[in-house]
Amino acid sequence: MARATTSFLGFLTLAGGSSHDPPPLPARVRHLVPGSARQGAAPLPTKGFPPGSFKAPLGTEEFRAEYRAFINTEAPTIAVNRAAPGSIDDLVTRCFAVPERLGPTETTQRIVCVVLEKFRAEIGPLPVARVTFEHIEKIIAAKIAKRQVGKRTEGGIQPAKKLRKELVRLFAFAKKAGMHATNPAEDAERVKVPVEQRSDG
Repeated sequence: MARATTSFLGFLTLAGGSSHDPPPLPARVRHLVPGSARQGAAPLPTKGFPPGSFKAPLGTEEFRAEYRAFINTEAPTIAVNRAAPGSIDDLVTRCFAVPERLGPTETTQRIVCVVLEKFRAEIGPLPVARVTFEHIEKIIAAKIAKRQVGKRTEGGIQPAKKLRKELVRLFAFAKKAGMHATNPAEDAERVKVPVEQRSDG
């Protein structure tokens, strides 16, 4: 399976893409995503990939995370914890140590891993006990702002909501583990949808 995934990503790289971006949808899975056949995806080798379906809307960060999980079917690797004790790095590594904490399925676990790894990359060395709701609100506010990263757009209301949801769960674990007295993510303001983006329905 690892060989099939490597070949798949290698094809993308040779075609001018990035191994950090999800490859174009293979013909085998296009029918699982409404409208994907119109995206101009080149047919790529799909032998060895399991059948599956996608819940997130096409083009969103959640969809890209689901797709990355789909093409990488190997079990998550649990890294040795070399983080400073009590740091955000330490907290995330400890949380990852039991994949079931992240979700009931491997696909969900991989999506949550992507979210928490990006959070860890921002404030990893910071001691968990020093994190306040203000830290969380600033990080979430930055997530709301859409920005161009290479050929894709990141950020937005839904990714920000997803981030807050996973941080609430992460700091609930931190509180239970005695790493923080409270849950600063729960104390942070909820993500509000601007009036102009609200549906009339």
